[in-house]
Amino acid sequence: VGAVRQELTERYGQVIEEKRRNEAVLQRKYQDVLTDRQQTAAVLESIAEGLVVVNNKGDVVMMNPAAERLLAVNQKDRIGKPLLDNLQDEQLVSLVKGTTPEDREIVLSAKSDSTKRVLRASNAVITDQDGKAIGMVAVLSDVTKQRELVQLKSEFVSTVGHELRTPLIAMQHAL
Repeated sequence: VGAVRQELTERYGQVIEEKRRNEAVLQRKYQDVLTDRQQTAAVLESIAEGLVVVNNKGDVVMMNPAAERLLAVNQKDRIGKPLLDNLQDEQLVSLVKGTTPEDREIVLSAKSDSTKRVLRASNAVITDQDGKAIGMVAVLSDVTKQRELVQLKSEFVSTVGHELRTPLIAMQHAL
């Protein structure tokens, strides 16, 4: 009985020690994953461009604060739901084809319909190890100011061209 007890005590001691080692390894791995997740979240939150990740069903998986500001939505209300469903603060006016299917422009108008914002969405498909599409990541950039500057430049060049042409034509006729 004493020998069997000693053998079982040693065996249980080994099992308990192995369990403690496994728990320590798992705890270290958990802390590593937690640290990586916090670093990734910090990077995503600090990106100035809007970042939206959707799954293969079109439901939002992740959204950074810049995307919340650009789309005027709340991340907590969007996670697990389609991105463009029930946009309250703004409504989608048009989706214009960009130069490539991965690069599109989205025109959003505010409630007053006097202010329109133009967002450029650069999209990339997320695939798993087998090459199967499992989602999409979109980087949203507000290009409203650039569009306004291009329009102002065009108007300025047109006005200057017209103002210079008029006196030049009069001088040409006089000559």
